Amino acid sequence: MAESGKTATLKRVMEEGHTGGYGTLLHLTAVLWLGPEAFYSTYGEELAEWCGHFKGLKAALLCLAMYERQLGPEEAAMAVDRHIEAAMDDLEHRDGTKSGSMR
Repeated sequence: MAESGKTATLKRVMEEGHTGGYGTLLHLTAVLWLGPEAFYSTYGEELAEWCGHFKGLKAALLCLAMYERQLGPEEAAMAVDRHIEAAMDDLEHRDGTKSGSMR
């Protein structure tokens, strides 16, 4: 059986020294970023709320990266951005998820 996008993401970040909790939060962030239309309509207020959720998840990932790996803010930001992109690619290529228009 092929490896799922979530499994690939978890495996990759855990090999870098992050916890499973970080990987799971990363996977959730990628799922939300790829498909806002699945959760909210395209009306401004709801889309703005959705973007706020994404920013909150990303902030949590930054905090975890700094804590778990003892990274500075800039290094953590680069790592989190790289991880989110890779997690979205995992979802698109392994799970067949279509990319959202916000990407």
